[in-house]
Amino acid sequence: LNFIIIIVMVVSKEVVAVGDPLVDLSVTLDQEMLRDIRKETGDDEFELGGRQAVSPEFLTGLVQRLRSRGMDVKRCAGGSASNMAKALAQLRRMDNEPEESGFFGARGLDDLGRYFGEAMESKGVRTMGPVREGHTTGTCLCLVSRETGQRTMRTCNGASATVSASDWPPKEIDGGGVGHVHVEGYLFRDPGMMEKIFETMKSAGAGAFF
Repeated sequence: LNFIIIIVMVVSKEVVAVGDPLVDLSVTLDQEMLRDIRKETGDDEFELGGRQAVSPEFLTGLVQRLRSRGMDVKRCAGGSASNMAKALAQLRRMDNEPEESGFFGARGLDDLGRYFGEAMESKGVRTMGPVREGHTTGTCLCLVSRETGQRTMRTCNGASATVSASDWPPKEIDGGGVGHVHVEGYLFRDPGMMEKIFETMKSAGAGAFF
């Protein structure tokens, strides 16, 4: 209920969401194939269910195994803060207001990074933040059991983990004009980043929440 109240209060003002830009990959498969994939990884700690952080190489290899089996791997722009930005843009549209909201985060200079930006723009969200050469864009693979609906998630934050206080504020909002900033809780991993965001928003007379 509190979350809904916050959305209603801020939707009429410009909001920038800050967080990890991830490309969500999802595939539905039966339990037997899921167990086979687990064996093929050769990872004794590969557990079914829950979420684990993995390397870019591990995640790429896992996706290749799925595709080699003819699995349909769907993708969409994801991440906690980006989902918030898309929801705000949709609420603006329902209220006949300009759709645009903003999202800030670090992406890689790669195909997934370009896809993320295009997918967000198509939803009325302008993307900001550094684009890192030599880094992959963050990705989350979700393996969904056809029988039980259980989700096994493997995440690589990639370039998003490189964002820091020195990247804030982005030039797009440095001159002000933003009413609120929403920061996803995952960024508490960098207290300096959080502190700078809240300080700059307070100095600008704007709000910040997470």
